[in-house]
Amino acid sequence: MALSVTVSDPASPTGYSRYDYEPNRGGWKDPANTWDVEGTMNKRPVERPTNEIDLNTTPEQDAKLREAGDKVVENPGMYNPIFNNCATVSRQQMVDAGILPPTIPNDILFPGLVEFEVRVTIAIRSLLK
Repeated sequence: MALSVTVSDPASPTGYSRYDYEPNRGGWKDPANTWDVEGTMNKRPVERPTNEIDLNTTPEQDAKLREAGDKVVENPGMYNPIFNNCATVSRQQMVDAGILPPTIPNDILFPGLVEFEVRVTIAIRSLLK
């Protein structure tokens, strides 16, 4: 399972861009070769997503999501399967855009945990409306 961020993007030929963070080598099928290796943030045009969590974001939040993702594209840093992985990078994009709160009680993040946090955040916001 991998976690990525898809955001509306007026510069994309499809109107959307997906940001995927991954190691330059290894991966979940070869975890021994993913410890502290160069990471890579891929940005590519995609069609409107249909099987993902849909966040009701503002144009300003979309711009911040793209800005945060583009910063990682320029400087992806070192990938680590525990502390700097697809979940931590995707979550940080959402924090930078003001979608998620900046702190959570666990420093180790995996895609399922971040997905749960996003779903809970959406539910709480809908209850507070």
